[in-house]
Amino acid sequence: MTVPAALKYLFFKAVGITVIDDSLLKKKLKNKGEILC
Repeated sequence: MTVPAALKYLFFKAVGITVIDDSLLKKKLKNKGEILC
């Protein structure tokens, strides 16, 4: 892989992980909200 391609790969990997973490976080918050209600 060329350097830009490797950087792009790492960037998208990081973004993908962030998106997954964000949705998991929202699910957890939603569950907590349901418990609080």
